[in-house]
Amino acid sequence: MDRKDEIGKLALTFNKVAEKVSDFYENLDEKVKERTQELENARDKLKNKLSELRKTKRELQKSKEKAGRSAEELAGEGQSPH
Repeated sequence: MDRKDEIGKLALTFNKVAEKVSDFYENLDEKVKERTQELENARDKLKNKLSELRKTKRELQKSKEKAGRSAEELAGEGQSPH
């Protein structure tokens, strides 16, 4: 618009605002995609860590059971028959 009056200034300002809004939405969409990917990566890491912790827990439980059996066996061997 080539008008130099208030309508021309208003139109120019409106077009600038419209462009900024458009840029904002383009950037917002990209930021949402990036953040979504970051969250998915974090979720995957947490899933892996949880899996590792569950495996470690099972291994500890097995070790505890084995230690308990060994202690019972030792206690049984330590008793002398009367």
